Amino acid sequence: MRQVTDAITEVLTTALPALPDEAAYAFQRYLQALAAGLWPMAQTSTKFSHVMARPEFADFCVEFERDLTASVVAVLRGLAI
Repeated sequence: MRQVTDAITEVLTTALPALPDEAAYAFQRYLQALAAGLWPMAQTSTKFSHVMARPEFADFCVEFERDLTASVVAVLRGLAI
């Protein structure tokens, strides 16, 4: 497993030189948590989808790809500071 995280860390720190190795390893854990949390929120049941379609809940609707992308950008920016 360490070979995989080492390879990902190398890619991340090459693409983002301001990102320390420790932050790149942490990012991989954060990404796992983000994906695990956002996925079930985006895959709702039919009944729940009907509730979430109401205008008063529009701000709480999760679109997996959009929200994961925005979260990844925010986390990487924060870690690179």
